[in-house]
Amino acid sequence: MIIDVVKNKNNNLLIGVHILLGILVLFSSYFLVAWYYFLLISSVYTALLKRNSYPLQLMIIYTIGIELLGRMLQAYPFIPWEVGKYVPLLLVFLSFIIDGITKSSIWLGLFIIILALPGYLLGAADVESRNFATLGIINLGAVAMYYHERKYTLNDIRLILRSMLFPLIIVVSYLMVGTPAITEIDYDLNSNAKISGGLGANQVSTILGLGFAILIVSIICGFKVVKNKYFEYFLFALVLIRGLVTFSRGGIVIAMIAVAIFFFIVRMDKGKAIYGIKLVKIKVQHIILGVFLIIGLFLLTNYITGGMLLLRYQGETRNSLAGEEEIGIDSFTTGRAEIFYSEVLMWLGEDVLLGVGGGNSLFLHRKYGAINRLSHTEISRLLAEHGTLGLLIVILLFYPIIRVLKMRNIYAAFIMLFWVIAIGTSMHAAMRTMITTCLFGLSLIRIQNPTLKVIQKLK
Repeated sequence: MIIDVVKNKNNNLLIGVHILLGILVLFSSYFLVAWYYFLLISSVYTALLKRNSYPLQLMIIYTIGIELLGRMLQAYPFIPWEVGKYVPLLLVFLSFIIDGITKSSIWLGLFIIILALPGYLLGAADVESRNFATLGIINLGAVAMYYHERKYTLNDIRLILRSMLFPLIIVVSYLMVGTPAITEIDYDLNSNAKISGGLGANQVSTILGLGFAILIVSIICGFKVVKNKYFEYFLFALVLIRGLVTFSRGGIVIAMIAVAIFFFIVRMDKGKAIYGIKLVKIKVQHIILGVFLIIGLFLLTNYITGGMLLLRYQGETRNSLAGEEEIGIDSFTTGRAEIFYSEVLMWLGEDVLLGVGGGNSLFLHRKYGAINRLSHTEISRLLAEHGTLGLLIVILLFYPIIRVLKMRNIYAAFIMLFWVIAIGTSMHAAMRTMITTCLFGLSLIRIQNPTLKVIQKLK
């Protein structure tokens, strides 16, 4: 079951299993289906048998990577395209059955669900479109209900990070053997589907950015999420390069911002051994070396792409290079700014109180000056489709910032890491993946001082 996977001391064996899965799924998606359902069913069975929801909590986190893999491999109906909107709801429901409901901690998630329901009921006539647009935020509310004020130790955080990382190893293995070599691609200034396993590059970049963040945090904290430090460094470089060559910037940029904030907060403790974590002593020369390493990997990737990567990150387009347009906020955000503005105007022009209903903004974008396509920014979508009720949801999404002000530094660092990735992802990928759902939930947990036994586990 999932606990045996993430806690197993034979880390190299488990990494090898996940690398092998990344190769086997080239031949059949049923290898992934069998592996995932084995973990899911055994975790549910164990949780119900022992009346302990912890396996379910880890299984929710593990599903982040499985959702992406299922889409890459077209493993539906066994792994539905929207598995990230259904499995967390099921596991949270089972967790409530096991643990019960604490009235003092469910208010935030419950408010979010209540505020989102009118938009769902007034949504598109096509149920699939309505669910696609609205279930994400309802799911987020359900996860928030469960994780809010739930107590974790820093050892639990280490296991959570490992639960996120292992499926990512399958993703990277699959990309390495199942897509063309990065030196054989003809790069242009668009996001690259060929190098992304045939899936939207934005989603692949987002999860690779998450892996980048996990690995840096593991190194800073001495977590040993990957126990072999040389493989950890290799995986770090590989994840960063593969994320860069997708030419989808959001996932990598948000991860770097989140890590920078994490590092800044941790450094306020001056690298002391605190709260059960013996922080790696990071001197100025280590910081300089790390910055040069990241810059070096970027320049190497830029060389591989024939200079196109740097142009992409500068916001250049074919038209701007041809002198037909200037680089602006809309070209730099690949049309997201245009959609954001149109959805704000839609909110003000249609129904300020209740919005246009879940999924209906798609049909009104052109009316308000945007190309007729799906929203990519969850905040503006909430305004357009849920109106003032959506604005209240947006305000509630910033609640973790208030909690951080009352926390010790290392605790605040993890809460901010989860929150920045969650909200940042929603700004460029809306609720396409369950990253926003799960990491927002994790930004609501309460990290407590570990016992001596837990400290020993961390060393």
